[in-house]
Amino acid sequence: PAAPVEVGLHFRAMMAQSPPGECEVAMRFIARTGRPGRRCSCPAAACSAYLIDVVVINIVAIPINLVFFGNSGAICGATQYTVTTTAGTSTGTNYVCNATGTGILIYLGIGLLYFVLMWSRGATLGQRALKLIVVDATSGGVLSIGRCVIRYVGFCISAIPLTIGLIWVGVDSQKQGWHDKMARSLVLRGTLPAASQQGVPRR
Repeated sequence: PAAPVEVGLHFRAMMAQSPPGECEVAMRFIARTGRPGRRCSCPAAACSAYLIDVVVINIVAIPINLVFFGNSGAICGATQYTVTTTAGTSTGTNYVCNATGTGILIYLGIGLLYFVLMWSRGATLGQRALKLIVVDATSGGVLSIGRCVIRYVGFCISAIPLTIGLIWVGVDSQKQGWHDKMARSLVLRGTLPAASQQGVPRR
């Protein structure tokens, strides 16, 4: 851990560089770990990381659904239609895919295991690829398993009302979505420093 004098210098330096009221937690994390250069992640980077994570989850979920249920987690079908107007008659085909109940449960189950285990180690594969890290919003420590479960449940809830809870990160002064508020977590920029080795406890 950084000496008290060094911590104070880091904190004052970050206060001078960052706009007041924005990501104070990130500055506390920098001051506590003595690692300058961290900022709250931008929404675009967080969104891109989740897209990578979705690909990872699909790589696991689709084969499981194919082996046990004979589909990819969704059943697709085609319906012929005919439209008659004064100008004449036209025909076409509607393609529709509906997620199955078991498919949804498998995706949720794999997502729970994946996100909880990865967040409890600081970041998912997508976040690591984009140099992001999930930390405790108060202490800067790594989240506990329980807090990670809360964050995942909050993530699912945030996605239900037109993803408003996820988009919220773009307007929140602390760059937190609803799931971050629920789990008291924060996403910062930077590579994983092995937080537990930096003297920052798991919370």
